[in-house]
Amino acid sequence: MEYTRAVKILKVKIGLISNKEELVEFKEGEIADLATDFHKLRKIDFTSGLDGYFHVIDEDVEPRIQFDEDRIVVRGTFLNWRKKPRILVFRFWETKECFFVSC
Repeated sequence: MEYTRAVKILKVKIGLISNKEELVEFKEGEIADLATDFHKLRKIDFTSGLDGYFHVIDEDVEPRIQFDEDRIVVRGTFLNWRKKPRILVFRFWETKECFFVSC
């Protein structure tokens, strides 16, 4: 099963796609994180005309990332990372620069 959401950050419209619903959930509104240079996240309709798409595939494989013209696909055991009590250096919202590079 595929779960989808779409967000607008500043002027960029990004589609989120995952095989796990928890990985595309987010709270609309302000982002309380000093590591970002934007402060609002807005929900929008998921369509085929977005600026870019971010696929997060949760599966038992070595973490990997693939880039395409308008797509980023990451694979790994992301739900396990959320459950383990450790500091994560990699977070999806802190790697937003990938969208600007690939779009």
